[in-house]
Amino acid sequence: MKTILQKLLQLGIVIIGGCSLLGYFGRFHRLLELANHFRLQYLLGATLVLILLLALKQWRWSAVAAVFVVLNAVHVVPWFLPTGNVQAAMAGQRLKILQSNVKYNSTQYANLIAYVKEEAPDIVTLQEVDQNWFENLNALQASYPYFKFEAEATGSGLALYSKIKLENIQRIDLGLSWRPSIQADLKLDNTLVHLLTIHPPTPTEAPNYRDRNIQFAAVAQHLNSLSAPKILIGDMNDTVWSTYHAQMLEQTQMRNARKGYGVLPSWPAWLFFRPLMIPIDQCLISSEIEVISIQTGKNIGSDHLPLVVELVVPTQKGN
Repeated sequence: MKTILQKLLQLGIVIIGGCSLLGYFGRFHRLLELANHFRLQYLLGATLVLILLLALKQWRWSAVAAVFVVLNAVHVVPWFLPTGNVQAAMAGQRLKILQSNVKYNSTQYANLIAYVKEEAPDIVTLQEVDQNWFENLNALQASYPYFKFEAEATGSGLALYSKIKLENIQRIDLGLSWRPSIQADLKLDNTLVHLLTIHPPTPTEAPNYRDRNIQFAAVAQHLNSLSAPKILIGDMNDTVWSTYHAQMLEQTQMRNARKGYGVLPSWPAWLFFRPLMIPIDQCLISSEIEVISIQTGKNIGSDHLPLVVELVVPTQKGN
């Protein structure tokens, strides 16, 4: 039995190590890119294998496992290291946003409404809304009178609700006519903030993978045309370790609001152990915005956990 366990552990670390290395070639093929999304799971798996190999006194294989623990820790640990400017966070106006992919075929309308009331965000962004969702979210309009709803039956629908008056709220098509985005401007004191919410295609099949990356490129170009401060939020079907996520950050000079607060996995919500999920719901912010808090919320009956982020935007007071 001991020999069998040793062989299984050796096979396990070979698989984990192989997948860990394949992710570095993600730019060349969508399947290689998909290997990038599980850095947290690789780290947990390699750590467990390392502990067991050490217990079995398998020193050489322990060294191999240790290499892959370190390799994946390099990608995971920085997300937990504090980065915020506390003094800057004290100056400016707070903005709380609740982001949620509600799942187009879900009927858990009451769960979402109750959770919005519980969190009381200033802005709510939703994905995969259809006409049924629109008709069942009328209760939100009393507290969120400024809204834009793009109902789609295919999972492409988007909605944006706000307590704060919105200007220039509109549907825009970035790269894909069948995958809308919503953009709105809001004033905090005398400062104009640009908000964009998107939901690119799920990249599991080759055409959708291509289209997601087309939309990413168009979104990056559009964000670069906007003045700061600016916020990009939504179910991006892309994790924080993705080649294309890194490219988006580099091209726009924005940063992920998660940085310093942990990985915060959000999908699939039905997994009982959150570290087995992956972080595909994102909030990207321009550099002058600070993060007060960010967390994944409770399960509201979707396949995604909501993302709740509280920001501080530096503002100029009016005369």
